[in-house]
Amino acid sequence: MSLSTQISKNIKESRNYLIGLIIIFVILLFIQFVLPRFKYNNEGFTVPSPASSSTSSTSLSDMKKKIFFVSNFPTEKFKKVYETKMGDNRYVSFWSRDDNKDYFPVGQIAITTDQQATQSDLDQEKHKGLSYLVKGAAFPLDYDKIWDNKSDSSKPPLSIWKVIPPKDHYAMSDLVVAGFEKPLLSEVRCLPKEVLNINTNGVNMALWKNPFPSNKTKGGEDISPPNSFSVWNIGKETNGFFFVNNSYQKPTARNDKIFDINPEIINNQETDPEESGKILKVSLKI
Repeated sequence: MSLSTQISKNIKESRNYLIGLIIIFVILLFIQFVLPRFKYNNEGFTVPSPASSSTSSTSLSDMKKKIFFVSNFPTEKFKKVYETKMGDNRYVSFWSRDDNKDYFPVGQIAITTDQQATQSDLDQEKHKGLSYLVKGAAFPLDYDKIWDNKSDSSKPPLSIWKVIPPKDHYAMSDLVVAGFEKPLLSEVRCLPKEVLNINTNGVNMALWKNPFPSNKTKGGEDISPPNSFSVWNIGKETNGFFFVNNSYQKPTARNDKIFDINPEIINNQETDPEESGKILKVSLKI
């Protein structure tokens, strides 16, 4: 074998050896850095959601997570948060629902009555917002205060808060507190857009304007005095959910934040396996 032939053979063998080393190196990189990001279950490999910036929020990229709803109307679990007599001598009251283990409310409702309200004034067909508890949805990120009556010591303490949801999640209502402290993040859950339908009704009727309107424009609209606010029924009227504005005007700027729970989700009944089938839930993979 000539010297040139031997050199050519050695170069070829070295090149093949180098290619083999590169392939092994790439495989080792895949095993160390890529494969751990995958999880295997009986439905195949899935990529888990990236780490969230907040441990309290639910990631929509976790495609194997389930959201469970409870849909019932146990009036004994409903609690009156705040009630007051309005300027027209009628009453407005705000209601929430107790959580149940890992299931939490999706919002509060507001109702008006001729007399002081009791649990018997709550009706499943008219106040469906109290029907729902949810498991697996996201905590709020925070709350923004809309209004409070700290400046009026003659009135029982009241503050009203807007829920700040995580990205691609929505709050079904604002929150009322019989005091001045910010609500706990565990007070409600925010729902992902996959389980919601946008509501074209937007803002409906005013439930409460405080103080009671006394002046109108030439066009017949109520003139908002300083430190006034108004409470409005939103979305599907029979849910009872509400938004609050720090004037007498409709909070129309929040129309794109008004949603209803998709009825197909509520009708898709399953049993939560962690609850041993005690209560019938509805679920959705997202």
